[in-house]
Amino acid sequence: MSKYQAWGEDDDRSEAVTFVVDDAYDAAAQWAERSDWNSGEYSIANGREATVFVALEGSDDIETFTVIGETMPHYIAHKAL
Repeated sequence: MSKYQAWGEDDDRSEAVTFVVDDAYDAAAQWAERSDWNSGEYSIANGREATVFVALEGSDDIETFTVIGETMPHYIAHKAL
């Protein structure tokens, strides 16, 4: 596991969030999940693509990812009385 910094296209690196993950792909996906949760709109999970920049902490090499999400319905059944 390594520390990666991830930030969105409307942000700059000074606003990056650090994730301890296996790779840059995981950092981009976790950034998207966190972004959706923070906004409360879940626009990425509802089909909007997001551009995410990721760099290994301390590195100037920046990778660019396009992240999409999906909603997963959850159903609960209760026995009728």
